Amino acid sequence: MSEGARHEAQGSRTQMIDSDLVQRLRSLSNEVWRTVMLWPGFARQTLGSQLVDCLDSIGANLVEGDGRATEPDAIRFFVISRGSLREAQFWLLLASDRDLIPHDRFLAHKEELRQLSLMLNALIAYRQQSRTQKGVREELVPYDVDGDGGLEPRA
Repeated sequence: MSEGARHEAQGSRTQMIDSDLVQRLRSLSNEVWRTVMLWPGFARQTLGSQLVDCLDSIGANLVEGDGRATEPDAIRFFVISRGSLREAQFWLLLASDRDLIPHDRFLAHKEELRQLSLMLNALIAYRQQSRTQKGVREELVPYDVDGDGGLEPRA
C-alpha cells in the first residue's frame, strides 16, 4: 500500500501536492523545462512547448482533482492526468527522434514516466475502489412496534 493510501485508510490523507507522485512529476518537469530552454527557437516553440505543457498539466490536474468535492470528479481529473502522461511519452519520443535530447536522458525520462504511470494507475484504482466501498452504513437494530404504534428498540 502506498504512503498516501495508508494515510487515507487511517483517516488522514496526504495532500496531493505533497505526495511522492507530484514531487517526482515536478522534478521531471523542471528538468525537462531546463533542457527545452536550450533548444533552438523553432524546436523550443513547437515540440518543446508541447512537452513542457503536458508534463506540467499532469501534476496540475492531480492537485486540482484532489481539491474536488466529490470522488468521481477527483477521479476524472486523475484520468485526465493519465492522458497527459501518455502525451508526454509521445513528445519525448519525438524529441529523441529529432536528436533534441541525448539518448541516455531519453531513456531516463522514459523510465521515470513509466514508473509515474504505474503510480498514477495505482492511485486511480485505489480511489475507484475506495469510492465503491464508501457509503452510509447504519448499524442494524431490531425494533418492535408497540401497542400505540410507536417504535422502540427491542431489549
